[in-house]
Amino acid sequence: MPSMFSFNRSEISFKNTHAFDDLIVNYIEENSFFNDFYAFEASPAGIRQVISSYQNSRLQRQNVKDIISKQYSLADITQIHVKVQENVGLLSQDNSFTVTTGHQLNIFSGPLYVFFKIISAINLSNTLNEKHPDHHFIPVFWMATEDHDIEEITSINLFGKSFLWDTEWKGIAGQMPLTGIEQFLETVEKTFGSAEYSSELVSIIKKSYRNSKTLAEATRKWINEFFGQYGLVILDGNERLLKEQFKDVMIDELFNQSSKKLVSKTSEDFNKKYYSQAKPREINLFYIGEGFRERIVRENNLFKILNTDLIFTDDEMKIEINNFPERFSPNVILRPLFQECILPNIAYVGGPAEIAYWLELKSLFEYHKIPMPVLFLRSCAMILEDHITSKMEKLNIKSEDLFINTDELIRKHLVNDDDHLSFHESVDVISSEFKKISKKVEDVDSTLIASVEAEFQKTQSSIKMIEDKLIRSLKKKNETEINQLKKLKEKLFPNGNLQEREDTMIPYFLKWGRTFIEGLTENMNPLKKEFVILTEKKSD
Repeated sequence: MPSMFSFNRSEISFKNTHAFDDLIVNYIEENSFFNDFYAFEASPAGIRQVISSYQNSRLQRQNVKDIISKQYSLADITQIHVKVQENVGLLSQDNSFTVTTGHQLNIFSGPLYVFFKIISAINLSNTLNEKHPDHHFIPVFWMATEDHDIEEITSINLFGKSFLWDTEWKGIAGQMPLTGIEQFLETVEKTFGSAEYSSELVSIIKKSYRNSKTLAEATRKWINEFFGQYGLVILDGNERLLKEQFKDVMIDELFNQSSKKLVSKTSEDFNKKYYSQAKPREINLFYIGEGFRERIVRENNLFKILNTDLIFTDDEMKIEINNFPERFSPNVILRPLFQECILPNIAYVGGPAEIAYWLELKSLFEYHKIPMPVLFLRSCAMILEDHITSKMEKLNIKSEDLFINTDELIRKHLVNDDDHLSFHESVDVISSEFKKISKKVEDVDSTLIASVEAEFQKTQSSIKMIEDKLIRSLKKKNETEINQLKKLKEKLFPNGNLQEREDTMIPYFLKWGRTFIEGLTENMNPLKKEFVILTEKKSD
């Protein structure tokens, strides 16, 4: 009988994780600096404002509904959940809006946080449907099928090892044929062993990857398998009719290069306090051809496609983009505008890096008269399995302690285990005495205060040196526990990164099956702006 489980949820502030830039910490704390960089604040009030003011002259609801329906049909998904069908149908209605997230086409959806993004979008949609019953809110996953960094998306980390799908494909990810993936899949599946849900996961892999022609098709099936029941709608923006709606923006980009001017100015303002994330080029478009996606550059009054022999005059380029808009692909600067141009989108759920560069695009949205959505940070989380919490209890480690630097954590653990060895109290006493001495000296000769302070600093240094020697001695005596602490940190922060950025969903699905997805769904809400710690809770 499958083991039953649920999660205990606790939170820690993003600031106290020490794992996020000040930019993100301050954004979720609603620092007033950002008021000039977004259209609406990430709050229920912001949502109400965007709903009441929403206007998108480019929007073609029936068009996007028909295209999504066609994409599902071509993917040959045998069972499309009724909730997905209902949501696709609702896209044509004027009182319907979308809540969107997206990601590139990593194998098996990539890092764990991709699932966090999707669930955050689903849960935000559900909340909005409850709060605004006169409207419909549809969660959408935007497949970034036009990315071409193949090396980045064809490997996964699993059980401490890296697995690579060796492919020579050079074109866009969505069109990548799955030729030669069989050996990769077999190698990965062998690692599943006799895990409780291994046969179910192998079945999903077969349904998604072994029965698909391209990576885009496989990814649609994979994501749909886990989130179709929640009504998640999956969209591939690489469609001729969708690019038609974006054509005037792309023409402006080619001939006026507005993005460079506008975003660069915003970046200057942004750099007054934070490091700018957006790096606009002169032309922020790629050209897609057979087996390639290359940048478009302007040289000597001609348009050139890098690393190819393709060259266009101004007139030839106008003919090309009018006849073949599908050959033009927005980069990271323009992709958000493309998305908002074709979807009735009021909220985007993104990771820290995404939020950072979206914040620099407001002027670009305004220039093209495309509504900018509310920007919500996805839920961020750490999962503590039962065997992890057992070790933590044994080592007397609290969940918030996990975010302390490893050396500091070891030091804290050793001293806390032996409170009488802590010198904090002694330092406080000595500090108090030196303050008394300083006061007496000041009354007699104020020029000697600096000498008193220097002696205090020497005393502090001496105490620190003694403490360091004591810690080294304690480390030798407690070598086993120290190694356990290090392994614990390595497990939860692989390669020094948060677990969500390195682990995939596979180990957790193998252990808990679909109840893992249910557990995440019950505990992720982007309206609650804290880092989530999910602890496995065994049930009777």
